[in-house]
Amino acid sequence: TVFEAIRRKQEEEGLAPWAPFDSEEDWDLARWLSKSGVSGGNINDFLKLKKIKAGARPSYHNTRAFFQKIDALPTGPQWECEVFDVIGDEKDEKGNWKIEEIELWKRDPLECIKELMGNAAFREKMCYSPRKVYRDELGNIREFDEMWTGDWWWELQELLPEGVTICPVILASDKTQLSKFSGDKQAWPVYLSVGNLSKETRRKPSQRATVLLGYI
Repeated sequence: TVFEAIRRKQEEEGLAPWAPFDSEEDWDLARWLSKSGVSGGNINDFLKLKKIKAGARPSYHNTRAFFQKIDALPTGPQWECEVFDVIGDEKDEKGNWKIEEIELWKRDPLECIKELMGNAAFREKMCYSPRKVYRDELGNIREFDEMWTGDWWWELQELLPEGVTICPVILASDKTQLSKFSGDKQAWPVYLSVGNLSKETRRKPSQRATVLLGYI
């Protein structure tokens, strides 16, 4: 998996699992700071506390050093930017259709899928084969809930060789505004997940089971 490949590279370079941080405790503190929603200014104030400087002694002494450590962590699929022109529905003072330059930021969908499927955190939450679920002991009342409980998965699975699984790809576009840029420009994201993960897992933002595929 992607995560196993990252670990192998760390071992080849003689790095600990928590690199680039100095220790596991150093990594734990950084993880808490990054997930707690603390602002950059408050991180600075926290790291300047005498108790932290004299006791914990993290390897990062301010916000800049902290984020440099974060940026040095292994990353997922790389981003690419494609720039193209779009002809609008308004004309300029000369009667010509206005043209706007648009940026399309995107990642390789296959690499995003590999990252999700290979995520060790989902090891116990991933389903690789179809299942038939019944609500009664006699097996008379069939339950269709998760993707792998549907007949379509069974039908497709029978066409595949042994050891091969199906990976249903789920795409979603957020119709709400992502962020504001200059003027009235906005960015709209497209998200990706896989049907091998349960609905409960996919719906929890904290699980990070849905990844950003691209935005325009």
